[in-house]
Amino acid sequence: MDRPPFRPSVHPGDVNIDLLQPTSTGVQQYQTLLDELSLCQVISSPTRTTPSTATLIDHVVTSRPELTSHPRVIDCSFSDHDAVAVNISIKRARQRAQTITVRSTRRVNWDGLNFDLLMADWSLVYSAATTAAKWEQWLQVSHGRHTRGEDRTTTEHPGDEDEMSRECLVRGGGRERMGTEE
Repeated sequence: MDRPPFRPSVHPGDVNIDLLQPTSTGVQQYQTLLDELSLCQVISSPTRTTPSTATLIDHVVTSRPELTSHPRVIDCSFSDHDAVAVNISIKRARQRAQTITVRSTRRVNWDGLNFDLLMADWSLVYSAATTAAKWEQWLQVSHGRHTRGEDRTTTEHPGDEDEMSRECLVRGGGRERMGTEE
C-alpha cells in the first residue's frame, strides 16, 4: 500500500468497533475506510474483557505502521477497558536554519486589500477544472494584490518543518520563494 509522504499520524482511542468480529458489517466498513485512507490499526489483542466476553474495541490507527513496534494491551485495573500502547520510531534529520521573509498582517490596509481583490479578474480561477488548477490560478491572480501598507519581516527560522509545509508556505506567499524577496 502506497503511503503519502506526510508526517506520520497515530490515533489511539476507544472506537467501539470489535475487530474480533471480522465478518460483521461494521467491521468490514471500518476496515474499508481505513484502507481508503491508507491507515492501519495495529492492536491485535482484546482490550475489554469480562468473565464471559473479550472484545478488541480500543484501537491504535496509524498512517505509518512500519514505524510502530511492540503494539500491546496493558492491564488497567481501574477501568473496564485496558490501555493500548505502541512504540513509535521517528528519526528527524535536523535542517539548517534559514533566513526567510514573511508578510506581516499587523499593518495591512484592509480596505485596500478588499478593493484589490474585488477588482481582480477571477475568471481563470472559476474556469479551472481541478482543485490544483484553481489553486495555481488563485495564486497567479492574487499574487501581488495584497501589498498595500503591508510590512515584511526577515527572520531566522528553524528549518525543521516537513516538505509539504515548506511548499505551502512558498506557494501560498507566506515566504517569498524561500528567502528571496520579490
